[in-house]
Amino acid sequence: MSEVLPPLLIIGGLVAVLGGLVGLSVRVRRRGMAGAAMRAAMAAYSEAFQATAHQAHAEIQVQNRRMVSRPSADDRPDATA
Repeated sequence: MSEVLPPLLIIGGLVAVLGGLVGLSVRVRRRGMAGAAMRAAMAAYSEAFQATAHQAHAEIQVQNRRMVSRPSADDRPDATA
């Protein structure tokens, strides 16, 4: 029994802490108690990564417009219309 008790206490403590954090997050979200600093930090984080994604998307669009179509196998350079 003495060998089983320490791991059980550690696991029980971990479960209690995680349960408390889940309860706290539900309460904060429900009441809208998230601070302005947290909102600003998340907005800056989101803007930074969305800007990068937007720039990459714009670059891909430009590259697609620059593609030159290849002539098909049926096209002959000496054929007259």
